[in-house]
Amino acid sequence: MDGLSERVRILRESEGLSRDDFGERLGVSRDVILNIEMARLARPEQKEPLFKLMCKEFGASYEWIMTGQGSMKVMSQEDAIERFASEHGISYYAKKVLESYLALEGETKEAVDGWLYGLVESCAGGATVEVFNQAAGGGIIPLTGQTTKSGANVTISTNSNLKGTGIG
Repeated sequence: MDGLSERVRILRESEGLSRDDFGERLGVSRDVILNIEMARLARPEQKEPLFKLMCKEFGASYEWIMTGQGSMKVMSQEDAIERFASEHGISYYAKKVLESYLALEGETKEAVDGWLYGLVESCAGGATVEVFNQAAGGGIIPLTGQTTKSGANVTISTNSNLKGTGIG
């Protein structure tokens, strides 16, 4: 059995699927899967679209299927964020900010990018940004202003009526 055939079998078994069920999910017969796993293909490159479909359907890495290099599974965005947070001690709220940012699109993302650009630039210039610290009984983030980047405008302001609530 060659490496490609073996990796297809490993992928199928990792999903807990029979050849019938694996083939059904891919729109091919059990015999096609059996022929791949038994290395009975004269020209495996003819099955490249099927290998790509396997990757898409089961979250597998195309590089791993074809060469054996890298990880079998492609890490989901959720898993990547969780791993990053764990490795770098990122708080729950910082994770939520990252997840929310990655879900943004279009003008909304441009507006947030503009605000982030202004925040980074102001911090790089020696300015400090005070952050609300609920555990220490701190106040609201004192940011009021407007930043423009790529034609997107965003205004971040605080409301003194909300001090101490964590909202603002």
